[in-house]
Amino acid sequence: MKKLLSIILSFIIILGSVSVVSFADSEEAYPLIVVPGYSASYLYAVEADGQKRQIWGSFEGLGIIDAILSNIAEIGIGFGGAVMGCPDHLAKTLGEGAREILKDIAYKPDGTPVVETVTYPNDPAVTNYKYLIDEMGSMHAAEIEIMDDIKDLYGEKGYQNIFSFQTDFRMNIVDAAENLKNYIDSVLEYTGADKADIFAVSYGGQITATYLNMFGLEGKIHNAVLTVPAIGGAALAYDAISGNVRFDEETLFRFLENGMMIEEDINWLMKAHSLGFLDELLNKAVEYGIRDIVGFWGSIWDFIPAEYYDELKSLYLDPVKSANLIEKSDKFHYEILPSMTSRLQACVDSGIGVYIVAGYGNPAVTGLNEQSDGIIHISASTGAECAPFGQRFSDGYTCENAVCAALGHNHISPEMTIDASAGYLPEQTWYVSGLFHGMTWKDDYTKALCKTLLMSRNVVDVYSFEEYPQFRYSTNPCFAVDFYFGGSAYGSLSSDSESLIIKNVSQKYDVTVLSVVSDGADLRFDLPACTNIKPGESIEVFFDGYIPECSQTTADISVNFTSFGSITPQGIRTLTFTVKNGNDLEYDSENPYSDESQPTFFDRIINSFIEKLLIKSGMYDLFRMLINCFVSMIPVK
Repeated sequence: MKKLLSIILSFIIILGSVSVVSFADSEEAYPLIVVPGYSASYLYAVEADGQKRQIWGSFEGLGIIDAILSNIAEIGIGFGGAVMGCPDHLAKTLGEGAREILKDIAYKPDGTPVVETVTYPNDPAVTNYKYLIDEMGSMHAAEIEIMDDIKDLYGEKGYQNIFSFQTDFRMNIVDAAENLKNYIDSVLEYTGADKADIFAVSYGGQITATYLNMFGLEGKIHNAVLTVPAIGGAALAYDAISGNVRFDEETLFRFLENGMMIEEDINWLMKAHSLGFLDELLNKAVEYGIRDIVGFWGSIWDFIPAEYYDELKSLYLDPVKSANLIEKSDKFHYEILPSMTSRLQACVDSGIGVYIVAGYGNPAVTGLNEQSDGIIHISASTGAECAPFGQRFSDGYTCENAVCAALGHNHISPEMTIDASAGYLPEQTWYVSGLFHGMTWKDDYTKALCKTLLMSRNVVDVYSFEEYPQFRYSTNPCFAVDFYFGGSAYGSLSSDSESLIIKNVSQKYDVTVLSVVSDGADLRFDLPACTNIKPGESIEVFFDGYIPECSQTTADISVNFTSFGSITPQGIRTLTFTVKNGNDLEYDSENPYSDESQPTFFDRIINSFIEKLLIKSGMYDLFRMLINCFVSMIPVK
């Protein structure tokens, strides 16, 4: 329930002891410190008599259920008005209700809490997972689903060797990084180890990156795996402060499909019926009370992307009343963040394995429409250069080599939407297209990659493992199929491409591929008739035709399939491949971007009115699949 609450509030506001054990002489893994995502730690107000009262961490502690029940009539009236286009009453009810429920976690304008607050103790004796599971019933054990899996890497010691960092997520990131430094020191003293590993998620990635920036060269970290990290901020913080909420309902539903690993297509409902009234509702709710709660949190201001920081600071922070808050956030934006690339690289050069795993290929669920994992845009999580969302770098584009200048290194995504050579760590960052924020363990590929990086004994890079290329498409079961060209480098189409390997990544349904269509390359695929693919199995599809004799352009391949037993049996997955079959095309720097997708036969034969009608009726994908099946039967020239 706590995680559900955290997700909901993120959308609205952005948003006994055990004996000492020694691992110093052990051949097993280093102790692992988990630095969790935003709002993971419980918060307690310290009363005048010294007693502690929970003010964050669960529905029960916050009294949300009681508040909803006591205001159910007002909520009902307001919801009816919102549906009719008048969201003001509901927004006022929600905003004022949130302000009342969460008043104890508000900060003053100077960036300090309105009530004295503490977290669960950051003592290794009571924050190792064995204690948290055995004595606390998993309470205060963050990212438990991931740790339940990772513990097996630690042999007999298992949970004894994993520790859960607790932090007041409202504080400035520099203060949080200093707290992490102190916790690392205490874990090393407790275990007797000379170094520790870190597994960080989202906000935990920002804390860890800041820690490495400030203290990494002290040499106390062996490996640090940062998954979907908010290193440079989060779009939702910009929305929470500016009141710039613009819900993308289809993306939100795809987010839910990925997170719940739903193998039925539900996002088409939002293609047909947008809930645009939610945008105005939430923007007004921000004005009516939510900004009063989060508006002076140091972490929210550290989340503001650098390009918006100065503007929002001048609008919403008083230079006198908020001088303390401004000083700390300025340090992050003007000192820490600009030096992130050089400091992280220095850590890698010193022998620390610093690794970033990020998702892309999705717009933000609300607000900024940029390449992202739904929450964190790629330029913030990795430092990479990105084309505007829906576009790609034009034909012939090659790496800018802003950070990685190694000859022969190609750090451009298959869709030509991301140039990773400009990232914080071009050689130690992996990108997964279609991976949503916080869904690393919902994808077999990213799960295996993270485990491999965490357990690596020496510093590795994106060229170390053939099975883990720098760019990869997500294998979440909700996509049903995954495919690539055998014989050539992953993500590319060339004269070395021998066949198309199609895998059923569903966990529940058999899949039959109905047709395969190519746009951008004149190919015909010799698909075996009525070939049934069971979960986890693959088929090999040969092809003939013409691959453009050039490089640095793209081709889209669409696999049309049906999932037996699913309530939405028909499906299409389109993946983009970089054509590498000759000399690079000439790049036109005056026209740096092109449409991301190649024009399809279906696009050419329907007009905008029919397209809108099909989308509204929920029949768009079905008709597209039928047309693709027809096109697949046309012989190549």
